[in-house]
Amino acid sequence: MTAPESSDIFKGLVIFFLSAFVPLTAVSFLLVRRVKKTAEFARVVDTLGITPNVAEFAANRVAEQYAARDYRMPVAFAWFMSTLGFIALLFGADLVGKHEGKVNFLLTGNAHLATDAMQLLRTDSMAVMSLAFLGAFIWSAQNILYRLNAGDLAPSVYFNAGIRMTLAPVLSVLIAHLVLRSETLQSLQAGLPVIAFLVGWFPDRTLLFLKERFPAIFRDKRSAHDLPLSMIEGISAFDRAKLIELGIDDAQNLANANFIELVVRTAFNPGQLIDWIGQAQLYVYFKDDVVTLRKQQVRTALDMMQACRAPGMLEKLAAATTVDIAGMRLFCDRQADALCVDQLWTFQRRLCTFDLTPQDGSTRDAVSPASRVGEAESDVPGASRI
Repeated sequence: MTAPESSDIFKGLVIFFLSAFVPLTAVSFLLVRRVKKTAEFARVVDTLGITPNVAEFAANRVAEQYAARDYRMPVAFAWFMSTLGFIALLFGADLVGKHEGKVNFLLTGNAHLATDAMQLLRTDSMAVMSLAFLGAFIWSAQNILYRLNAGDLAPSVYFNAGIRMTLAPVLSVLIAHLVLRSETLQSLQAGLPVIAFLVGWFPDRTLLFLKERFPAIFRDKRSAHDLPLSMIEGISAFDRAKLIELGIDDAQNLANANFIELVVRTAFNPGQLIDWIGQAQLYVYFKDDVVTLRKQQVRTALDMMQACRAPGMLEKLAAATTVDIAGMRLFCDRQADALCVDQLWTFQRRLCTFDLTPQDGSTRDAVSPASRVGEAESDVPGASRI
């Protein structure tokens, strides 16, 4: 066996084992973590005191969300795209060399250069695409492992990974063409490989870069506040990816999200979800002023409601921040009878009063069973309608 042949075999084995990460994680989740997910959900239902009819509906949603048949196509898609990406990464130079100097709309755009210059452009473009794929694959692998450990590895995770590994190389090579053709961006040419990798890792930052470089195209004077999820404290990039899968792509969606639905369809801690939703509700109303409110220990809508009840507290907040006191009073009036706020109060109190170490050795709610959400008329107003 010659040296080139042995090298190709070695590269082929590397491609197989690296891309096999995708199906192996799916199998691991279906055989192990999915069973634990059902048990964890039952414990959360008991902790929050959710009514039996709602719990039964939610349990069915858990089974439907993680049905094994739904993993076939997304896992195959992500596996296929990762295989293609590693082929381009390890054999890209050989593939480009087979059609030396030939025009390729993706690799060369509409450039018309001499053969040597055209071949250099083809090689640089292939390198940019390969590194963008590598960034997308590593980010996706981390996201898959994060979701696997959390017991929340839904089929959509693999679809999103495959799409990310498809779009990142295309977006990176388009940016490379833009940098090479623009006189104002000439200084970025030397950093194109690094930029390509970061495109795969931070596609959102890439779009932000384009908006800043071409404000005339993306600027809309009539556009409203973006309300990004990045303004919510405690939400990581992987958490945002999960929320976006559920259609929650900004703080307004999160502020109006169904708490029980999020508990069912995610692995987030209920207390964490209450905090995020409360932050989003405050952010939707006060926008960037939430930064100054946080400095005064007012982070969520529940914190603001407590401040409203304390005599003279709103006046002190207005004096310590730039927030108008009339706006804070209006917020309190609107939230006073809001069902979603009542629900958050109810669930937060149950999480705080749940007795994890009862004397009889069993796990039970510290409040009486008669006060289960949806069964007690004496509970917080609105909670019976959950």
